[in-house]
Amino acid sequence: DILLKIGIHNSYNHGLFTSYIFVWVLGCVCGKYYDQFVEFIKMHFWKFGIAALIFFLEDAHIAYKTSLYIEVYPIGNQLRLLYLYTMIPFMYGLFLVFRPRLYRSDLFAKIDDATFPIFLFHIYVIYAVNGFTSSLFKLGQLKMYFVNFILVYSISVTLCVLFKNYIRRSRNEKL
Repeated sequence: DILLKIGIHNSYNHGLFTSYIFVWVLGCVCGKYYDQFVEFIKMHFWKFGIAALIFFLEDAHIAYKTSLYIEVYPIGNQLRLLYLYTMIPFMYGLFLVFRPRLYRSDLFAKIDDATFPIFLFHIYVIYAVNGFTSSLFKLGQLKMYFVNFILVYSISVTLCVLFKNYIRRSRNEKL
């Protein structure tokens, strides 16, 4: 009851917690059998990409219907998770396949070095950008999505790369 009063309760907590536990256990298994996991991803990453595209399109369709008709579609959260669970291996597979070419780029190496801070930080940028753009712009939903996407990732990547460069320089100066 006290959690409800201070606003900590979230009706999706039960789903989020089990989803995070699933991902954590899956990550542990993939880590234990990393070499086999990498080979599997390299062989099948394009299948993950096709599945991710299908789940993304259906999720976008449901999100559009929800905003248009103000109806809630309970399957939307599961579709979004399926999209994430297929997009992540697809993106990792792309990285594995194109890694030799990508590592020639200094910019890519810096972004690669900042991936964990980007992962941690981008959700805060999403909230800030959504609040900022929704009060400032009156665009259609699709245009707002692309504006937010560009702003969120350009801000997140830029700030985290700058942060990691600052940390690296600070460490080098102390040595």
